[in-house]
Amino acid sequence: MLALSHQLRDQPYFTGGGPTKVDATVFSVLAQILYLPFDSPQQEFMQKECENLVRFCERVKGGGN
Repeated sequence: MLALSHQLRDQPYFTGGGPTKVDATVFSVLAQILYLPFDSPQQEFMQKECENLVRFCERVKGGGN
């Protein structure tokens, strides 16, 4: 997660201005952690240490830019 967080930095998407297949792929993995119906250590880590990934997931999930 830290590697992905560093790669994303403060960009809205991984490859620039708009969503691509890369973003869809990354979202599909991260969503399985972030949107679990119960708490997990990985979910807690993402929420505390990789807030940009949480914002990324919310952006992709909501379909907004």
